[in-house]
Amino acid sequence: MTVFVLNFFSICLYAIIYDFIKKKYGKSQIVFVFLMVLITAQMCALLALRSVEIGIDTRAYLNRFNRYKLLTLSKIFRDDFQEHGYSLLIKIIAVVYDNFNFFLTCVSLITIPLVVVSVAKLSKKPFLSLLIFIAFDYYASYFCLIRQSIAYSLCIFSFLCIQNKKPVKFILLVLLAAQFHKSAYIFLPAYWIANVKMNRYTLAGLGLVFIVAVIFKNKFYDLVENGLYSTVDHAYEAKNTGAFTLLVRQLAIAGVMLFFAGKNSSNGINYNRFTMLVCTGAILTVFTTIGNNAQRIANYYCIFLIFGIPELLDNLEDSMVKRIVNYTVIVGVLAMFMYDIFTDGYKIIPYKTFL
Repeated sequence: MTVFVLNFFSICLYAIIYDFIKKKYGKSQIVFVFLMVLITAQMCALLALRSVEIGIDTRAYLNRFNRYKLLTLSKIFRDDFQEHGYSLLIKIIAVVYDNFNFFLTCVSLITIPLVVVSVAKLSKKPFLSLLIFIAFDYYASYFCLIRQSIAYSLCIFSFLCIQNKKPVKFILLVLLAAQFHKSAYIFLPAYWIANVKMNRYTLAGLGLVFIVAVIFKNKFYDLVENGLYSTVDHAYEAKNTGAFTLLVRQLAIAGVMLFFAGKNSSNGINYNRFTMLVCTGAILTVFTTIGNNAQRIANYYCIFLIFGIPELLDNLEDSMVKRIVNYTVIVGVLAMFMYDIFTDGYKIIPYKTFL
C-alpha cells in the first residue's frame, strides 16, 4: 500500500510546487515538462517492476506471453483466441528480449506516456487529472487489463483528433486500439457523440436513451454477450452484480457536468465534448448492474471525467460556487483514493516487485 500512497501524494506535492513556482515566477514550461516526465517515470516503474502476483490477470498474461512468443507469424494470424495486434506485440518484444517484465516495461512505456501526454495537452488542471486517474481506479486497472490498457490509452489519445477535427486519424487510432482489445470498437461513435451540441434537445435525448437502457438493459446486454463476448461457459452472462453505487457515482458526476453546462455560457467546446462522453459513459454504466465486465466497456467513455472535472472547475464563474466545488472535488478524490486502496478491487496490494 505504501508505494501507491507515496505515488499519489507525491503528485499532490508536485502540484503544490508547480503552483508555487507559477505564482512567484510565472508559468515555466521546463518545470512543467520535468514534473510530467517524473510522474510518468514513477507510474511506469510501478507497472514495470511488479511481480506476477500483482493484479488479478497478470499470471494469465504471463502464460499468454510464454505461448505467443513461440508462435510463427502465420500461426498468430490464424489464431482467434486474442487480438492479432497484441499477439504481434508479444512476438516483437520477445525477439528483442525474452523476459516478461521487459514486456511489462514496454507496455507501460506505451500506455502511461499516452495518458500523460494527453493530460498535458488537454487538461486545464493536469495534476488533478492524473490524481483522478489514480483515485478512480483507472491506473489500478492497468495492472490487470494489459490488452485493454493499451486500448484505453490509444482512445484517450484519440481525443486530440476530435479536438483538431481529424476524423480519419481518429478512426485509425480507434481501429488500432481494437487490435489490442476488440471492446475499443465501442469508442468509434465518440467522435460524433462528442460533437453533439449541448441544448435542451440533447438533454431530452440523453434522458430518453438512459430510460431505454434501464428498461431494455438485459436484452442489450445479452446481444453483446452473445456477440463480442460469447464464451462456451457463458462467463459473461447477465447476473445481479450489486454495482448500484458505481452507477450512482457516474450519474452524479454526469449530472453535475450537465448542470453547469447549462449554467455557464462561457464553457468551452471541450467542456461540452467531455460532458457528452461522460454522460455516454454514465448510460453505459447501467449495464454494470447486470454484467461484471460491463464497466470495462463503459470506461472508454467514463475515463474522460479525468478531463471533464478539471474543465468544470476552470470554467466556474461564481467565486463562492467555485470554492465549494473545489473543496468537494478535493474531498471526493481523496475519499475515492482511500476507498479504492482499501477495497483493492484489482488485487494490487500488497505491492511486490519481481526482483
